[in-house]
Amino acid sequence: MSEDDNNEPRVAMFLLPLISAGVYSGDAWFLYITHSYYSGFLSTVSIIFFYLQFSTIIESNLYLLIYHTLICLLMLSGDIAYILYYIATKNLMQWILFIGYLILHSLFTALMYYKKRNNRRPRVLVEQSTLFHYISRLEIVFALFIPIFSNEKLHSRTTNNIAFFILFDFFFENYKVFRCRSKITKFLLYVFVIVVTVSAFFEWLFYARERHLYENLSAIPEIFATALCCYLIFKLFE
Repeated sequence: MSEDDNNEPRVAMFLLPLISAGVYSGDAWFLYITHSYYSGFLSTVSIIFFYLQFSTIIESNLYLLIYHTLICLLMLSGDIAYILYYIATKNLMQWILFIGYLILHSLFTALMYYKKRNNRRPRVLVEQSTLFHYISRLEIVFALFIPIFSNEKLHSRTTNNIAFFILFDFFFENYKVFRCRSKITKFLLYVFVIVVTVSAFFEWLFYARERHLYENLSAIPEIFATALCCYLIFKLFE
């Protein structure tokens, strides 16, 4: 790994995406095997670090390939577990959506490897102060979601909206990077905010009303927001 910036949390940014992918896989298989209402809690809290893999710097091409392959396989494992769970519970819409997640997770990780393999670096990196800021936000997330995931009537999955709300700060702190891009990219940045807000609105209705209609209404814009998030991170590279 590079030694170019003492302030960059290299070790943390190396480990956290791997841990996040592992937790995602573990939560998904735990849901499939046990149908536990706690499934999805830890991965919902930690999924943000999967998206931050763009900030991991590895000099060796071999280690870079191994690293992103491991992340990809762990995410694929989780996606497959969710697909199997929703097939078993006859939730057609959700298992189709998770096929979409399987494609998005694979494509995103492959593109991160491709960019780094070709010596392309992101125009901005996650610094130590930013990482600590994200971690401090997770305390609030724990406080909010523990009562929700302790509800025996709900069998929830991993959701991305909390991660996206935290990423809002990162995107807008580095808005100057997007200003250098096309008008379409800047437009999609605002679309991303709107879509995540809509998804989060229906997600909270699902938790409050306990109707799976709202879960499905939240899931559609959420996968669209995931695609937008992956695109915006991709555009961070030079």
